[in-house]
Amino acid sequence: MRWTRYLDDCLRLLEEEKAQPTDDLLVHIVRVQLICNKGSTLTWNDVLGDVEVGIPTGLYVKTLKSQLDNLENSIPQVLKANGIFLVLILLA
Repeated sequence: MRWTRYLDDCLRLLEEEKAQPTDDLLVHIVRVQLICNKGSTLTWNDVLGDVEVGIPTGLYVKTLKSQLDNLENSIPQVLKANGIFLVLILLA
């Protein structure tokens, strides 16, 4: 499924409203998956620099790493101890 602004708005609303106890879990799982999806579009040739791309690959990888670091820092302690969250993150 292609990510859209509408889906981004829905995710933001879930994060703000937290109508259900599991909303925060869902938000963080989706955010991890979005970053993983961005990373999965790179090939080894892109990473090693054998292919010309519009954005320098090193910068792209550095940006993804920064996004993952920011996401990791934003995860509440409760989720870091949640078994379901940990398993899903390992599978991402």
